[in-house]
Amino acid sequence: MYRELPYTGEELPQKFLCLTYDDGPGESTFEIAEFLHYEGIKATFFVVGKYAVENENILEKVARLGHLIGNHTYEHPDMPYYLSKNGDVQNQILRTDALVRKYNKNSAIYFRSPYGKWSKEVADELNSNLLATINHIGPIHWDIAGIDCFYWKNDISVKDTVEKYLLDIEEKGKGIVVMHDEIADMNFLKPKNRTLELTKQLIPILKASGYRFVRLDEIPSIKESAAKELFVNLKTKGGKYLSLAEGGEIIIGQNDAKLNRDFAIQDLGEGRISLTGRNELFFSIRGEQGIIVKADADVVDSTERFDLVPLYSNKFLIRADNGRFLEVQKEKGSLAATAEFMRGGEIFTILPVGQQVKKNYSLVQQIKSIRRQLLYVKSKIKQGS
Repeated sequence: MYRELPYTGEELPQKFLCLTYDDGPGESTFEIAEFLHYEGIKATFFVVGKYAVENENILEKVARLGHLIGNHTYEHPDMPYYLSKNGDVQNQILRTDALVRKYNKNSAIYFRSPYGKWSKEVADELNSNLLATINHIGPIHWDIAGIDCFYWKNDISVKDTVEKYLLDIEEKGKGIVVMHDEIADMNFLKPKNRTLELTKQLIPILKASGYRFVRLDEIPSIKESAAKELFVNLKTKGGKYLSLAEGGEIIIGQNDAKLNRDFAIQDLGEGRISLTGRNELFFSIRGEQGIIVKADADVVDSTERFDLVPLYSNKFLIRADNGRFLEVQKEKGSLAATAEFMRGGEIFTILPVGQQVKKNYSLVQQIKSIRRQLLYVKSKIKQGS
């Protein structure tokens, strides 16, 4: 999830640094990554989606060297201002996720906000969207600022830029360092980027001065956050919550204080998830004819993996391994994987615990939705005639 206060490297021991690079991938990204690899340093590259989509081959090679690939939005906007003008900050994350997720299998996706600009409102907006929240950690800030762009813009030499970084690092003594392997928003400045040379000159001096380097996910608070489970509530279209009862039974709509509505969700990749009850057992369809969903499995196998099918505004269909969608058995008040087609599946609202759906649909949007539903019915009637 996203914190109101950004993560920094303040808790690192003295003489420990974490290298990060923003705005790529670009022409020098792989050379920087390769140089750091030979130096035994693992960095984090926060990438901009509009550049990543054109340079996926670079990201592949960078990731193979053991570096982390982070999310730096798709178009590099000032997120608080962008949100204030009704910009879709969730979309900025999700579009870039589609490009970087494959390099973060079985691990968190780390997020840095452009220019380091951040607000509680942006955090709340992102946390209100399950897909933008699950397995995400951010925002990642810095302790030693990325002055390289400013220096290249003013035609300051690499030597002077190295000296400025050394002064700032010596003053702080530790922390997250940011540099720029590419330069977003200022195309005229791209040919002046000399961060590859900066890196090659800076690292040997830092090593000789006794500095050591850690990867971003080794910073204690970040590592701890990445290990935390994300708990969600699941609500049916009729407004009834799923709850965990004795014996791992999943029941719907009973208002009993002894029942627990919080379930841990884990992203398994390829659009699949697992769900765990407070009994620490996974949702499964392995028992009772392979259709009744219970939280009674101690490991994740095929019968504990579920496809998450997004609809809109945190609304989802859930499909089990048997190819059937989950639906509520009204007579029993239980959950079963029995719906053969999407139209028979239950529509669930899934939100992180404590979060609310932020976006309300206007009357125009509601009318459009009704019209689409009517057109669907019309097309089915026409196909059957």
